[in-house]
Amino acid sequence: MSGLIARDKSRRRIHHHILRQSLRESEWKYLSSKIIDRLVMTEEFKSASSIHTYVSMKKKREVFTIDLINACLDSDKKVIVPKIKSEGILSHHQLSTLSSLSENKWGVMEPTSDIEVDLPDDLLVIVPMVAADFMRNRLGYGKGYYDRFLNSLSFTKIGLCYSMNMNWTPLPVDSFDIKMDKVISEQFIL
Repeated sequence: MSGLIARDKSRRRIHHHILRQSLRESEWKYLSSKIIDRLVMTEEFKSASSIHTYVSMKKKREVFTIDLINACLDSDKKVIVPKIKSEGILSHHQLSTLSSLSENKWGVMEPTSDIEVDLPDDLLVIVPMVAADFMRNRLGYGKGYYDRFLNSLSFTKIGLCYSMNMNWTPLPVDSFDIKMDKVISEQFIL
């Protein structure tokens, strides 16, 4: 990663984190519900029997995925959530109830079980992001967990992003950054 790109990404992350932190809880929940409503209406969501999703962090004002997880569980979709392993790798675990989550040392809710699951062929992956641009490039948290996870997979990848975190100018990207198949905000689907 070039120093210029890394500095630009870092600067943009700070900017977009500040924007998200400005959301009052009621705004955060409202915008998140609009985004999730758009997601569940997509053909990709309807046709997937298995959904891989992050568990949102309230303190970072990530698009709230708890309602999505509950909707999936209620409709008999298999829910798979990631767990951070050492060396920047994610493991993948089936979730049958929210009560089987606990907070890790970084404040991320993860499954308590260490039993990993194989990823099914019809998996839809819901990807966290700090920001996105209109070419479906994603600005993540800078650790590369999702880029490594998505690098060799052919699953459909949908990023969830508030409109205020959409960049009109292209985001800085490295060769290892993975582009989303769709980005969904409360106002539009790219």
